[in-house]
Amino acid sequence: DRRAELSALFLQARILFQLGFYEEAGTLLQQCLAHAELYAVAPSRPVLEAWLARSVLYQGDAERALDCLQRMTPTREVLAFLCEAWLLAGGTEHAFACAEQGLALADDGRFPPPLSTGWKDGSWCIEGRSFRLGRNDALLRRWLSGLRAYLLAQRGAPGDAARELHGLTRGGKQADEDPSA
Repeated sequence: DRRAELSALFLQARILFQLGFYEEAGTLLQQCLAHAELYAVAPSRPVLEAWLARSVLYQGDAERALDCLQRMTPTREVLAFLCEAWLLAGGTEHAFACAEQGLALADDGRFPPPLSTGWKDGSWCIEGRSFRLGRNDALLRRWLSGLRAYLLAQRGAPGDAARELHGLTRGGKQADEDPSA
């Protein structure tokens, strides 16, 4: 099945990205986009394009990554990537605004589909299957919350940053289910 092949290629690209092989991940993501076009898997395109922009960011081209990400629909994942890109480009106020906007988005309460890749975002279809935190974009919300805490500290509000981080690491049920907490 071509959809499963696309999912496997995306997983491979994500692994390469996590290992720091950003150029190789970008090349594979471009291959994924070609597969998505060829086999009419339209829901995957925004996710693949966002991850491709993130790989461009980590290859050192923040300007191009920002240009790509700013043209995309502002999903929680795109806003997290924008926050990260602005942070790496030195635009901390823009980064903070992206974190705030991403955290303000409504949750949909869905879990990833069990037998296929749901293309809601790149974390939902991989980490969402691995952790009980897969519902309501919890992983992306926690990442954005951590970025916001860092940015609060950078703005000179260490008390607010500490409260934000305390909520992430000691905030009850979520912390119990998150292996990185």
